[in-house]
Amino acid sequence: MESSVQTIRLDPVTHDYIGGKSSFDAEALTTLIKQRLLLWKGEYFLDTTAGIDYDSILGAKGNKAIPKDSVFIKEIEAIGYGLTVESINVEVGIDRKLTVSFSASSQFGNIEVTI
Repeated sequence: MESSVQTIRLDPVTHDYIGGKSSFDAEALTTLIKQRLLLWKGEYFLDTTAGIDYDSILGAKGNKAIPKDSVFIKEIEAIGYGLTVESINVEVGIDRKLTVSFSASSQFGNIEVTI
């Protein structure tokens, strides 16, 4: 992307919008990845096929099955920018809270993300 492309920034904890940047870099790529992984399938009205199918991943209450990492790897690497997932850890807690942590290489260098 060109450096004149306007990108947005999200608060790393709340994921709220906190402003814009004037160039696309590793920070902007990290924000883009978080946005893609936080989107539930069917949530975006203009494309109900976009997003992660968290309903099937989390399942019914008490389901402790850990989702296949390939769902997340496929979504991350489909973003482009030379993203290649080096390592990933997906955990579902007792409270059905899902945590995804991964390390990936990109055209901007290594990126570490936890959501």
